[in-house]
Amino acid sequence: MKVSIVIPVKNQAASLYQCLLCLSRQTVKPYEIIVVDNDSSEDIYSVCKEFDVIYEFESKPGSYAARNAGILRSSGDLIGFTDADCRPWKSWVSGALMAFEVYHYEAVAGHINFTFSDSPPPIAEYIDWFTHLDQER
Repeated sequence: MKVSIVIPVKNQAASLYQCLLCLSRQTVKPYEIIVVDNDSSEDIYSVCKEFDVIYEFESKPGSYAARNAGILRSSGDLIGFTDADCRPWKSWVSGALMAFEVYHYEAVAGHINFTFSDSPPPIAEYIDWFTHLDQER
């Protein structure tokens, strides 16, 4: 199975670099990685040139618009999503493939280790962590 990875990004060039570095170290390499620049003021394209990724630009604001642009550009059998500030484990792609190929899952979600940008965390980040990132639910 071919796995496409879609990463929406806006103004997180340094985080994107770290995310792409993690993806380059996967035990099973993705078929393609599509970075969708959601009208950043930072130079996302230069980060993408350092890796074997597909660069797309989406001017419509919002991560959903960027993800949809990535879906339209993808050509894999499966589509995985991550954010630029995520650090996927080395077995992220292989684990997803096993869930689909061996266990015949229709969708998978992984554990999230949430980190805050500041200490104490901004209230918006704390609320996001507490209410929206419960993958088990």
